[in-house]
Amino acid sequence: MRKEFLIEIGEPSQYNYICGRIKVLESFLLSSSDIERITLGDIGDVKTVLMDTPYKNFIKGERFSDISVAVFRRFNAELVDVEKYVSQGFINAFFRNKEIFLEIKKWALLGELQSENKLYEELYKFVNGGSGDFPVLFREAYLRMLSFKANPLSVGTILDIYRIKYLTKSAEQTGSTLICKYYNSYGESSVENVLSRLKDFSESGIIDDKSLVSMLRIMSEMLPGYNLSREVSEVRDIEEFKNFVNSRINEKNFTNSNKRLLSILDSGKYFNSGVEVVFVYLKRLQLEVSAISMILSGKMTGMKNEDIRERVSLAL
Repeated sequence: MRKEFLIEIGEPSQYNYICGRIKVLESFLLSSSDIERITLGDIGDVKTVLMDTPYKNFIKGERFSDISVAVFRRFNAELVDVEKYVSQGFINAFFRNKEIFLEIKKWALLGELQSENKLYEELYKFVNGGSGDFPVLFREAYLRMLSFKANPLSVGTILDIYRIKYLTKSAEQTGSTLICKYYNSYGESSVENVLSRLKDFSESGIIDDKSLVSMLRIMSEMLPGYNLSREVSEVRDIEEFKNFVNSRINEKNFTNSNKRLLSILDSGKYFNSGVEVVFVYLKRLQLEVSAISMILSGKMTGMKNEDIRERVSLAL
């Protein structure tokens, strides 16, 4: 496996230096009161809160959009920095995987490479049948998405299924109980999300019986470790599928699943060394960046503060 996707885990002592740095950086993570303040505040309040954190080094303007760009730049800079101390494959697997799968989705829908990124050029050749030592799931996902090209929403569903598979397999490669537990829980909630979206698509007439059943079979094939994905393989049509989802999934599940994930991350406070310290910090930072982005996009589109708060509460 090429180094960009090789997940190498060293002895806990090998991470002592970066773990020491992370313990300092953790003190700059936003508190719940900080999140509340920027949710209810104006641009001045948002900037005041963030200027007391490492985000200040990336904020170059006064608009909400400037700050939104800055928070993602800070996160990406953090990944590059941490990558000096953990394997590149570890960072790509857990913190850049979404961008990689979205790039593969573009290739399936548009049929051509639109990036000058050298890694993506080689990956493009690999998924199209060329040589290359990349994770085989990337090529399998591409071919499956290609077969659903006529319906972009179906392609997105295939992406989600393969991404869940990739994350859970990558977690197993770390040998970390905490990381495996996190992604097993993440996978369970993600399956629920996928099925709920498919229900919305079917009710809107976006997908027909044949496409729906085909995607459910793919889910069962790729994700047999989850009860819902196994059981849904018996569904034969849209009406039966809607009844299945209504009886097995409700909105409370999503809130509870987020709480479970946060609880798993909270258990990481008992680790003082090892790759788990790195994972927990970067995952918490990633969730923080997502929350800030939700708040800023909500403010830019004129959402009420109460609605923004509700959206953020479901993510944190």
